[in-house]
Amino acid sequence: MSYVTENTTWLSNDITQDVKDLVAKFYELADSKSADAGHLMATDIFSKEAVLIGPQATFRGFEVFEDL
Repeated sequence: MSYVTENTTWLSNDITQDVKDLVAKFYELADSKSADAGHLMATDIFSKEAVLIGPQATFRGFEVFEDL
């Protein structure tokens, strides 16, 4: 079990181990200081259809759209 989720209380028994592993990998990459962490986050965690809305921009797939 990952250090980021070892003390997690999952509120549903329906959460599969695959989903738990994905959540753990997301937080491990978010904590990582590795130069390729951003690339791994984009390719291993998010799909090409993903939408991430941030304070500076909105990202859809591989494109960046400025927020208005």
